[in-house]
Formats: sequence, structure tokens, C-alpha cells
Amino acid sequence: EFFLISDAIDTPAASELIQQLRRDPETAAMPIGLIARQDQFEQMQRLTEFDPLSETFPRPHDAAGVSLAARRLLDRSGDDLVAFDERMTHAIAALNHVARLAERSSDYSFYDLLRIEPTIEQALNTPQLTDQAARILGLFGTPTAQRLLVTFASQNARQLSERQAAAEAFSTAISRRGLLLARTDIVLQYDRYNQSKTLDGETQAVLGSLLDSIELPTRPSSGQGDENAAATE
Repeated sequence: EFFLISDAIDTPAASELIQQLRRDPETAAMPIGLIARQDQFEQMQRLTEFDPLSETFPRPHDAAGVSLAARRLLDRSGDDLVAFDERMTHAIAALNHVARLAERSSDYSFYDLLRIEPTIEQALNTPQLTDQAARILGLFGTPTAQRLLVTFASQNARQLSERQAAAEAFSTAISRRGLLLARTDIVLQYDRYNQSKTLDGETQAVLGSLLDSIELPTRPSSGQGDENAAATE
């Protein structure tokens, strides 16, 4: 058994559907084929890059193309089920190593870690790797990383723990690099929070923590507050 899904579906989006299938114990170990349109192929390919049981295919034009995709997916089953856990273990170890380098970037400046930022972005969308990838993006703290983290943390369909990890990493990014979001992204985040009034309290807390991080650079330190208070007396 396997899944063939199209990148053209909107509800849920292909990336979200793949995550749902991987989280469900009944479908977590089933091969997934992602059928992509030509102009979307490279982007869709990134969604399956870290998943040994998934593969992206060009949209087939005949039965032979569908048959080829089916055979390739079936080849990924069987013994590959063990390989999936092994590959995830290796991926986590690699990400932890990158995080250690990013934490001490001044000592390892000869490594151009930012060149792997697109790869870390894809790892963020792999549930087994989300925590590690979010941590690295927070340490990078680039404008792209901040936008990715705040967007990820605001996606209510994702697991709460994943959103919380992204929100914590976003706070780290602000502390290390300052606020680098575009004004439009900041306004969007306030809109998201205002629209969350009917959502659960945990989701509101995550969205609120993102705003706290956004507003942090504009808040006076406690020392500054004491000085201002003394000046007014």
C-alpha cells in the first residue's frame, strides 16, 4: 500500500497532508508519492527530501508514468522501514552538531553555515526533526529564519509542541540578532493574534509569545526604567 497525492490540492496543502500521514500510526510507515507540476517540482521535492519513504514525481501523462511511480514507491517499503528510523537518528545527530557550531559561530567562522539554511528549512517541516531545525534557525537569526519561525509557529494545524519550539527559537533569534522581520510580517502577526480570540488558550499563548518577542527590542531595560522614573521625580 502507498499514497499518491497531488501538489494541486489546497485543503489540506500537500505539505500539511504529508505531515498528517506521518503522525498517524496507521500511515506513518507507508510510502508517499507526491505528484508535482513542472513549475512546482523543485519546491515539492524539498518536502520529501528528508523522508526515505517519500518521493516526488513529475506529473505523469500516461498509465506507464503512474506505474513507474507505483513501482518506485513499493521499492521503498519493506526493509526501508528500518532505514527510516536509522536515517532520522543520523539526521538528528547531524542537526545537533550544526546547532553546536551555530552556538559558537565566532569560533567556527570558517564554516559557512548559512549556506545550508534552505536544508534546515526543509528539516523544519519534518516532524521528527522540527525541534532541532527550529533551534538552528533561531541561532542563525537571519531575516529568512525569523520569518520561517514566526510563520511556522502561527500554523494552528501543526502540533502544539512544534509551534512552541518554533516560538522559543524565534525568541532566541531576536535576542541574538534583533528584530529583522519586514513591517508587513509584523502587521500580519498582530492580525493573527487578534483573530485567535476564538481559538484555544494554548494557541493564543503561542501567538502572544511571538508578539512579546517582537516587542522586546522596543522595551526599556529595567535599569532604563529606573532611570526614567528617577528623572520624573
